[in-house]
Amino acid sequence: MGTRKRNLLILDANILIDLLNCDRTVITLVCTYVGQIYLAAPVLDEINDLSEGDCMALGIILVEPELSHLLIASESYPRNS
Repeated sequence: MGTRKRNLLILDANILIDLLNCDRTVITLVCTYVGQIYLAAPVLDEINDLSEGDCMALGIILVEPELSHLLIASESYPRNS
């Protein structure tokens, strides 16, 4: 028997805002048929129309980044002064 590989999606705020403005049910369909959506908890703060409860209801899994990941990310991009 073959195993089906489960896709995962890591989305940024812009993509989720576009999907929310379009139709929230699209997010549930994406999670079901395309791949599981993972959202970094700090990104959730950038989206006014989405709460933790909404994420649970829509099938979005929130991920809390570890300090080491945040440090690496901060070194990857130049800071705006």
